[in-house]
Amino acid sequence: MVLQLQSACSVLQWQSAYDMQVVKPGTNGGVSALGTAAGLAGGVLIGCCYCVFETWVAGVPHVTALGCRAVAIGAAAGMLGNLVDSVLGATLQYVTHLAYTLTQTLTEWQAIR
Repeated sequence: MVLQLQSACSVLQWQSAYDMQVVKPGTNGGVSALGTAAGLAGGVLIGCCYCVFETWVAGVPHVTALGCRAVAIGAAAGMLGNLVDSVLGATLQYVTHLAYTLTQTLTEWQAIR
């Protein structure tokens, strides 16, 4: 599913992570290649921060294999977290919105009675 989400999105087109329909920017569950790349870049930045910490603060004279793995793990976690957030936004937040709308409708109907 993750590969399908990435390949189906363009930089300027937002699509729903739930049903892949085109949505407006800012919609819960919207996915774009630009946003996915930002999640990847954020993860890489966190991994690089670990490398800097390991090198300067811990006194390791060079970047180790653990530091390189930290960058890769950070990149994967950033992208995966970004996509999971979009899928949850497309499903759970939509269901919550429907429940809220139903509650408001019932409340208004009882107020009229």
